[in-house]
Amino acid sequence: MGIPVHWPEINIMFPTFFLQNNLHGLKTWVYEDGWQLGIVPDGNMEVIIKPLFESASKGIRPDCIIKTSSINFENKVREKYLELKSPLVIEQFIHGYECKVPIFVLD
Repeated sequence: MGIPVHWPEINIMFPTFFLQNNLHGLKTWVYEDGWQLGIVPDGNMEVIIKPLFESASKGIRPDCIIKTSSINFENKVREKYLELKSPLVIEQFIHGYECKVPIFVLD
């Protein structure tokens, strides 16, 4: 089960199972002109705002790391969404290096 996320010429299902059950160990949210599933980050946690469909740090700058308690948090997410014209994933930030491997499932 997933959220249909429409992007030019493709239709991808983002796995809501991971969002709902936190199986990958990081708190994660999706923003696409509003918070997916109505789940909004709360508390005082450091997060990173990333384009959902990019990798290799494309679209990420130092200002993408922000605390959820920041008075500018909601504005920063919306601003990033409008700037990149892309759905965003907001993840709990962990200092260090990250490596992601895209997996494509073909019919």
